[in-house]
Amino acid sequence: MNDVQVKLYVVFKFVQRDRLKPICQNFNSYMVKNLVFWVLEETPMRSLTPETLVDRILTAFRDLKQFLENKFLPCYIIPERNLFDGRMNERECVLLIGEVDKIIEEGYGFLLKHHKLSLSMQLTFSYPEIARGYEQWLVEIEDIVIMLAGNEALQDLVVKVGNEQIGLFEGLLQLLVNMEDGVAFIVLCVRLFHLLGLDIGSIPEPSEFNSLFINRLTDAFS
Repeated sequence: MNDVQVKLYVVFKFVQRDRLKPICQNFNSYMVKNLVFWVLEETPMRSLTPETLVDRILTAFRDLKQFLENKFLPCYIIPERNLFDGRMNERECVLLIGEVDKIIEEGYGFLLKHHKLSLSMQLTFSYPEIARGYEQWLVEIEDIVIMLAGNEALQDLVVKVGNEQIGLFEGLLQLLVNMEDGVAFIVLCVRLFHLLGLDIGSIPEPSEFNSLFINRLTDAFS
């Protein structure tokens, strides 16, 4: 997917999470992915530009309304499979159609009703240097996460931490001792903690640190 296609998915997912999922808990991101795939399938590449991004998003909502009215959202990989089957009742379907109608009527204005999107636009146009700073911050976090994620020892540690078999501090110390490039690995981890605003020296309980780390990393990528 190119940059515009990714943004189409991300913005639609923001709206799904904030305005559609509260109506129907089973309206999930997998449905959004399939809906976006169908929109992209039917849209010529020349029509997928930064200038037409919001138009394509509104097109996706019009397609969603039609799928809801037909009570059938075909899976992109297996078109005969209905992703709505057993996932929503009649009342939820009616309410979803109503909310989609509101979004379509709002047009470009629907973007201003989402806090993160509105703040992003405000920063981009009013404070471009701050916006670029956020971008550089996130890029560095992503680069570090990618480098760390390719390490099998870390993958094993993540599983153990997730299963509460080991604390993150203890696990990192073991990696430092056992890995040939352990020092470089820990330097990356400490830099990541710093970027996420985590002061490892002031958090006494490893379990509390584990929770803060996961929450802040999730917030960064959202």
